[in-house]
Amino acid sequence: MSSVDPIVAQFHLSEVTFLGLIKRASTEAARIGANPLQVPSFQLILADGSTYPHAGTFRTLDRAVDPQTGTIIVQALFPNPDGLLRPGMYARVRVTLRNQPDAVLVPQVAVQQIQGVNTVFVVGSDNTVSVRSVPDGATYGQFLVVQSGLRPGERVVVEGLQKIRPGIRVTPELRPAPPLPGAGG
Repeated sequence: MSSVDPIVAQFHLSEVTFLGLIKRASTEAARIGANPLQVPSFQLILADGSTYPHAGTFRTLDRAVDPQTGTIIVQALFPNPDGLLRPGMYARVRVTLRNQPDAVLVPQVAVQQIQGVNTVFVVGSDNTVSVRSVPDGATYGQFLVVQSGLRPGERVVVEGLQKIRPGIRVTPELRPAPPLPGAGG
């Protein structure tokens, strides 16, 4: 017999991801007065790309990191009140390592590497293009989190990158940004 509510998801986390997750869960647990293992820390992305509506918590951790892979086996419990999840289903597990309110996000398709440096083309108020370097940042779904080099609201070129060069004038067409992870369900 196996339980389907809650249901267990088992997966591997890298040592670095595991450390970041535990640090975030410990900080959140201290803030709300809970055990770090009870902080909802996991999100499921189902096989169809939709986000499962219930967050998961730690169930068990393997006792050691596998020295050959640098990963640790983790099990998480997810509430399954509607029985949507079934044993053997495929899903990806997403973890939040930190919250960064008001982060500047750039679609990854706008980012080019030039001589090992991430760059984006920025369209100024006079519709003239300039190039900016954006240091390596974390990824968030289809976005790059920009730590410096861009300000909120600046426009970046996402199409026609092969035809563009600094100093030229363009006629921009605004396009909607890709959906944020977890926003489209």
